[in-house]
Amino acid sequence: MTAATKHPLTKLCRKFWPLLLLCAATCGCLSSDQPSLVLDPKDDDLQPRLLEPLRFADFSVSGIITPQGVERLRREKVRSSGPDTYEFLAHPTTEQYIRTETVDQYLAARAAGYRDRTTVDLTYESWFIEVSKVLQFMAQAKPAQSNTMTTLGFEQLPMRLLNWWGPENTDVRPDGHPPGETIGDYEKAGRLKRMRIGANRLTVDYHHRRYVVSKSACGDFDGDGYMDLLISVAYYYIEGSGRGYYQLVVRGSAGHRPHPVNPILELK
Repeated sequence: MTAATKHPLTKLCRKFWPLLLLCAATCGCLSSDQPSLVLDPKDDDLQPRLLEPLRFADFSVSGIITPQGVERLRREKVRSSGPDTYEFLAHPTTEQYIRTETVDQYLAARAAGYRDRTTVDLTYESWFIEVSKVLQFMAQAKPAQSNTMTTLGFEQLPMRLLNWWGPENTDVRPDGHPPGETIGDYEKAGRLKRMRIGANRLTVDYHHRRYVVSKSACGDFDGDGYMDLLISVAYYYIEGSGRGYYQLVVRGSAGHRPHPVNPILELK
């Protein structure tokens, strides 16, 4: 090969470079078995962004995602626990299962009345519950004007995140969490067991359940200018097979604490 001869990889890179730039414009940071491609080096503290990676079948996404990136990711195959775990929604009358691989397919099936029928179905569905809700949050979230939320510890978050029963104005609850009480208040009172806190994840036993609470994303979700947190919650009965999954938005405020009146919004 002479010095003037172009290497085949050079032509290949030039051919696919526009595709790489398109990914860079839409999808924050991608990672897979290949070296990480940092697509937006700017990590603005006020920008909506993922705090935990979103996992798809062939890659994961982290950091800032544009609205165009959200639309693309809705059509990507979601990561699950195996190739045979994508049939978890059954028709309400025929009980025939439908295969769903993307968020768009999953939401269409739910809108058509398909539902999980067993605990195993719900376990497989949990991958789609989380990804669809995170993308819903990212599609609506805007840059914030003030951010006091991403530095909050789990101890400062509302206790109502655990054993969620509904909006704040329906305060008829078996456990009766007062609106102002925090996870830290319950921990100090000795009402929580086996509490372990990581960078973006809390594991704790409470009320016969084991909770795994994650800070999934942040952004100004409700349009008031303050940074909000998207919290993903999974719980499992300690002495049983029951489980559940849900996502809640903890609203920010001017102080270094959640909104004092209505701290939690429920994603519909």
